[in-house]
Amino acid sequence: MGILLFAGVYVGIDRIDDTLDCGLGVDGETITFYSAFAFSLETATTVGYGLPGDSNAFFQSCPDVQITIYMQMVFQMFFQAVMISFFFARLSRSAQRSTQVLFSNKMLINLEAETNQVSVKVQVCDIDRTRPIVEAHVRLYAVKHRNLDKVGKQKWEVMRLAAPDDELNGWMMLSLPDSCCHFVDTHSPLYPPSWSKVAKEISMRSLVTLRESDAIGGSRDSVVCPVCGESYGTVERLIRHIKYARIVEEKDEYEVDGTHLEIDLHGLVVGGEIGSLGGVGGNHNRKGVPNLNLVENKKISVLFEDIKKGMRSDGVEIVAVVEGIEPNVSGTFQAVQSYTIDDIEFDKEFSPCIVHDEKNGFATCVDLTKFHNTEARRGGGEKGKRASI
Repeated sequence: MGILLFAGVYVGIDRIDDTLDCGLGVDGETITFYSAFAFSLETATTVGYGLPGDSNAFFQSCPDVQITIYMQMVFQMFFQAVMISFFFARLSRSAQRSTQVLFSNKMLINLEAETNQVSVKVQVCDIDRTRPIVEAHVRLYAVKHRNLDKVGKQKWEVMRLAAPDDELNGWMMLSLPDSCCHFVDTHSPLYPPSWSKVAKEISMRSLVTLRESDAIGGSRDSVVCPVCGESYGTVERLIRHIKYARIVEEKDEYEVDGTHLEIDLHGLVVGGEIGSLGGVGGNHNRKGVPNLNLVENKKISVLFEDIKKGMRSDGVEIVAVVEGIEPNVSGTFQAVQSYTIDDIEFDKEFSPCIVHDEKNGFATCVDLTKFHNTEARRGGGEKGKRASI
């Protein structure tokens, strides 16, 4: 269209003054449209087959032609830049790569025997193993649709990951199925309101999204002594502090009120039978002060039921996001999967979906027909087993 437009401009310029020969036509005639089109095409593409008529290369007698050639060259450069960037952007789109990232249909919530913590897991896999995703990393978010903040807006809450460690950017190698794991602690958005309110009050609170795993690793303190304000990484360390302080205070004959002597240590011991399952409970020490249950012990069925009730009452939706770079075009893309309470299974594990092909030198293969399958946990879910929260 630009070439045709400027061809018409050249014809118009050559016909402005019949007494002036711009050198565009032949033998003093005005240039025809076909010749003007060829000249416009040469100018736009800088091919240079020759000039029309007997004109020289600079058109000194017709400055209008010079200005038009300049305008066409500038227009053509901008047009080519736009077209090249448009086609490059279209060809380099990597959004379709997200369709090859496979999320499990179900999210699993279990009690981990090794850590005695409640975990939330999602399984992820990249079905294109010939072009592995570069720097793939995962994040989890939670939004409570029925629980608005102070200004009436919904807030996305970050769910800190223990595996892969989000402090190490949550890197994953998705050529084989892998799971991301979030622990439900006092900082978790899935922490049910019916669980120990004392634990949330005694734990160190901050606008920064925290996780208790950091305290266990010693990178920060998680719990605070309710008497002296000393902070510690784990409840066990807090208990040792209280025991030592009580020995000193008993020796110096301190008053019970306002000292470590009024704390019921039995209420802090991990694994003890304390309190009611729904809160601080009815246990009191000798002075009538309620137990400071930093850690409550619940049966697995009660734990899972509390999580279900909390998610249903708040309308919790969990969103898993995998982000990475497509290796062919070096474009960043995101794959997103959403989970609600109806997509969560409790006390289950993902079925093994990795097989070895004996006919092909025991090559590792992924059976995608089993990727979404879940099964009862082996050795888990004991009826009377209790968890420390």
